[in-house]
Order: sequence, then C-alpha cells, then structure tokens
Amino acid sequence: MKKILLLLLISTVIFAIGCASSQEATTTGVSETGVSDSSVLDTVNPDFPDFYGDAGETLVPTGGQLVVAESAVNDGNAHYYNVDIDGKPVFFFVVQSSDGSYRAAANACQVCFGSNLGFRQEGDNMVCNTCGNEYPMAKIATEKGGCNPGPINPDLEVVDGNVIIDMSDVEADDVVDLFI
Repeated sequence: MKKILLLLLISTVIFAIGCASSQEATTTGVSETGVSDSSVLDTVNPDFPDFYGDAGETLVPTGGQLVVAESAVNDGNAHYYNVDIDGKPVFFFVVQSSDGSYRAAANACQVCFGSNLGFRQEGDNMVCNTCGNEYPMAKIATEKGGCNPGPINPDLEVVDGNVIIDMSDVEADDVVDLFI
C-alpha cells in the first residue's frame, strides 16, 4: 500500500512539474505545439497584458463604424487594431488582398484563441502564432472555422479615402466570443 501511495505521489509531482513547464513555455513565446514565437511577445501591448499577439491601435467607433485611413493599410501588410466592446477588447487586423479589396479578420481563431497569441504576417500569408498554420491574404475573412482568422468582413467598403468597418460585423458573437 505504501508503494502505491509513494508511486502516486511521485506521479502527481511529475505531472505538476510538467504542467508548470508547459505554462512557462507558452508565456515565454513557445506554443504548446512547439512553434517558436519570440517575436510575438515583442509586440505585447501593456494595456492588454493577457493578449500576447499584436494588439495594435485602439479604435473608437463613430456612428456605428470604425474608420481607418486607406493610406494606412494599402501597403500589403497586416495592420492590427482593437476596439472595446462592452468592456472587453476585440483584436483584429486589416489587410489589402492582391485583388485590391480590404479584408478584416479577428486576430484569433476558433481553435487556438485560448492561447491569446493571434496571427503574424509572413510574406503573403497570415500565420497562427500558436499552431503555425498559414493562410493566404486572398482568403482572409472568406472561410469560417478551424484555425482560420475569425472572419469579420472580406470586402470592406472604401469611402472618401477611408476603409469602413461596420461595428455590427465586429460585434458578431462568433468574433466577440474569441476574446472572452
């Protein structure tokens, strides 16, 4: 009986050490799947200590819309933003696709959102900072589910030199739920 209790105690200690090591690896920029993300932690916004991805610029809605100057997002790079919805930040990015359209997607996905690491851009792809899956810019916000960045809008409107994002798109449950 003593041997069983001793074996159980040793197993519990080893398990606890393993869990602590896994948590440390995640918070130091290595996902549970082993993808190294040291560059991710360089972009942590101190205003959002629980989000390790690029939090970006905070936008304030006006008339039910978020407005971003087209000149700020027309360079082929992902541009990161966040907005407060009922006291909770929602993180997203805007990209210009190769066809010239502007797309918005959550900086999280349905699979890996709990890691709070978001996505990064590598060339013409957005890459999940947790699992390493890659998604071409041309497909951003066009597919739901899996590790795709949560779609907000695949065809944002441009009015008077500004990219317009409707708050109703950002406030959708399938977007907001990624950040609760």
